[in-house]
Amino acid sequence: MFGSFFSNFIRHSVLFLLFSWLSACSGTNVLTLVSADSSTHPFQGDANPLQSVFRGEWIYRKQRETSGFFPGGDTRKESVVCSHSIFSLVGWGDSSLEEAFRKEPIQKIAYVEYSQETWLSGILYHSFCTRIVGE
Repeated sequence: MFGSFFSNFIRHSVLFLLFSWLSACSGTNVLTLVSADSSTHPFQGDANPLQSVFRGEWIYRKQRETSGFFPGGDTRKESVVCSHSIFSLVGWGDSSLEEAFRKEPIQKIAYVEYSQETWLSGILYHSFCTRIVGE
């Protein structure tokens, strides 16, 4: 009886984790497994671990992307917010633009920068940061 319960528990846990991994919003999901164009991720080609494996940067990757320079923005203030996850299961932090504006009130944006660090294609560890620079 205990063995049956334990095996069912393990099986359901694995199925739940697999489902969670395949249905993530801006990370890995079923659509990005077949088409990289369906990704909502700010970094092109980082929507799932298979893309990282084919690119050859699946063990460790750190990258930055600037979303543009806006005229009239000075670089006196900055606000940096980050989110992190371990094993694609435990996550903390808020890397949204709203949180960055709450943290440091910036009236004129000079530029917005995104950075990301991944270990084992983001499965072992993933961090994503948003940095707003302006005045």
